[in-house]
Amino acid sequence: TEEAILHYEISCLKHGIFNLGFLAVKLSEESEQFIDWWSNRLLNFCYDEIIRGLFTDQRWIDLAPVFFPNVHILRKPNYNVAVWNLIERSITGNITDGIFVDNLPLIFYHFTGFDNNVDVSMLEKYKLSRLVADLRKWYDRQLQDMGQEDYSKIVCAYSEFDNGTQINNLQRVIYRNSKNLKLLFPNPFITKNKKQSYYDWYFENEEDILLNKLSLSYEDLSKIPVDSLISLLHSKVVEIESFKSSKFWKIRQIYWNLKKRWS
Repeated sequence: TEEAILHYEISCLKHGIFNLGFLAVKLSEESEQFIDWWSNRLLNFCYDEIIRGLFTDQRWIDLAPVFFPNVHILRKPNYNVAVWNLIERSITGNITDGIFVDNLPLIFYHFTGFDNNVDVSMLEKYKLSRLVADLRKWYDRQLQDMGQEDYSKIVCAYSEFDNGTQINNLQRVIYRNSKNLKLLFPNPFITKNKKQSYYDWYFENEEDILLNKLSLSYEDLSKIPVDSLISLLHSKVVEIESFKSSKFWKIRQIYWNLKKRWS
């Protein structure tokens, strides 16, 4: 149906053909070449930036069958069963005696979007297997028994500057798209040494970055989708840096610093 094309196939065109819910690599020379190639791409380009053709680690695997002739696509329906492919699979059985997918024993189910109830809304929308809803409840109980509630409260070490300030998307995009900023601030998380602090550099120049160089008000910025804003910033970073290295900018900074002292 057209709805299935819009939701599933167009989604694959944006996020990548392969979900990577299951990936196996055997020990071989070609496998080592593949791992080196993939890790190299992910080192600097593992981002959720669909507008630039990137989606984390999985978008890159679209290219793998082209570069590596021994890539095999596992097509068995009982692997990586998930809410987005349930519409083309028949689910039977029960949790106690076993679950079957197209009459094959279920190998593993992919609980995508579990934390934000994506799979539940999809099940209800497409009236998919009630058995899968029961499977989700079973999985939820397992998570609770394993301490999910406590583990979910742990803050990611890379989500904050070392003074506890949350890092936002704009700060990440500007830093990662700038070779000069990476050279100036090798560790972008530190805030104690102002001369080596990306944190201080960003907040000192935020207004110019957002208002002057993008020619947008804060109100306008709030209306721009994140993907579009990322693309816009990406195209402006080089311009921003060249501007800030100009004599005019340096004189301007001296003037404002003196004005602050006198006021």
